[in-house]
Amino acid sequence: MAAGTVNTTRLLMRAAAHGDIPDLPDGLGSGFGTNGDRIYTWTDFADDFGTPQGGPVVYGSKEWDDPATANTLIQASLPPLPANLRSTMLVGYGISEGRGRFVYDPNKDDAVPHWPSNGDATLYQRIQQRAEKIAGPSSLLLDTNSVVPSTWHPLGGAPMGTVCDLDGRVQGHRGLYVLDGALVPGSTAACNPSMTIAALAERACTQLAVNDVGKAI
Repeated sequence: MAAGTVNTTRLLMRAAAHGDIPDLPDGLGSGFGTNGDRIYTWTDFADDFGTPQGGPVVYGSKEWDDPATANTLIQASLPPLPANLRSTMLVGYGISEGRGRFVYDPNKDDAVPHWPSNGDATLYQRIQQRAEKIAGPSSLLLDTNSVVPSTWHPLGGAPMGTVCDLDGRVQGHRGLYVLDGALVPGSTAACNPSMTIAALAERACTQLAVNDVGKAI
């Protein structure tokens, strides 16, 4: 399965609830994390970011001296707007021990994420301080997470160790694999998760081709 963190978890939890895949591991839904994401709009009254803005991300700032508190901030372009608002986006992420859980809701027939209100509080303070320093005194920062809690990088739900092994095999279900962000328990160490997920999936496919393909299910 590689439907993305949320959809892979959703499909597995529905299958478990409906009895389509019985005896899935008890850890299903656990390890949900935001990768420590904090998302800002950055308006600068002294300088002009220009419009339109292009991607991908072109610059960033990292504070990795202490592995326990490592965090990264990147600039990310706003979607095309009809007017120049002198604004762009600033996104931070980092090491976080905050974890939530997907819980199956039978009324919605869906996996609903539950997240502790202070899940990333310590990390957020560090990111906020660095974001203010980067933006400077002539800028206005809007912390969008304080308005609408969100993340660009949801992770976990079928994490390695409690639901899957390191190659994505779902425990107790030969032939069922998870090869996306659901496999990652919550954080990818102050980095964008894309390459970590790709590396995990590539390694897993190599191992599965050697050890699983062609063997009886």
